[in-house]
Amino acid sequence: MWFALLVLSLLAASIHVRVRPTGSKAASAELVLVYLLAGYCGFAQIIRAFAILVKGAPLMAHVQFTPGDPAVMWLAFFSLGCGAIGALSIWKRGDFLLAPVVVWAIFWTGTTFAHLRMDEWHGITNSWVGVAWAFATHGLIAVLLVAFYSLSIRRPPVASGQASAA
Repeated sequence: MWFALLVLSLLAASIHVRVRPTGSKAASAELVLVYLLAGYCGFAQIIRAFAILVKGAPLMAHVQFTPGDPAVMWLAFFSLGCGAIGALSIWKRGDFLLAPVVVWAIFWTGTTFAHLRMDEWHGITNSWVGVAWAFATHGLIAVLLVAFYSLSIRRPPVASGQASAA
């Protein structure tokens, strides 16, 4: 489901860029970044957080928590807070985008390693398919966030005839 949501977010952003061109590569990259932050890291995580709070357990069948484990509530509120940061990227642009990119890139990198480690902990040998799937559903979003943020930064044009001092 998460990989499908990632693909859907990228598809929606690309359709938006084609239907309503932004005028520059940086503005297009920012639009894609906002779709990733608001869709994948924002509203989806907010919905997941509320579902965890209602259910009292993570929504992932492969994650084992003891019933009543306070870590479940922590996970829900963490997701809720980070989801709010992602969702705010719709209205807050520019320098604000650095904050959710940093938070979510670190989070998705960590969850990639955590999933691989969890498999090892459960005695499952990581195959290349398992590693690729963990990356596709977690690590890839970190790479995309950093890449689109880097592409979205508007650099002032260098005046012709002006030499770089560096």
